[in-house]
Amino acid sequence: MLADHVASDTEPVLAPLSLPPLPPLPRGELTVDNWAAVIGALLPEDAVLCDESITAGMATLHAATAGSPPHDLLGLTGLSVGRGLPSAGRG
Repeated sequence: MLADHVASDTEPVLAPLSLPPLPPLPRGELTVDNWAAVIGALLPEDAVLCDESITAGMATLHAATAGSPPHDLLGLTGLSVGRGLPSAGRG
């Protein structure tokens, strides 16, 4: 409504949607270096991720899932730890 009020004669310019490719599924042992790529490669559509990895992978998980099917990635709220279990309930 605000956009219609201040610029009713303007059409939006949408950015082209180009997603990066899925990361390849790593082989071998799960490690601190490849865990995010495993999630990105196997993430199903409409998944909800609750990321509490502030010291281990906030940027890593975002990058690894950027090309995954549509999903939600919930990050920490105000740097509070412990959001994962309450957010895990099914609606």
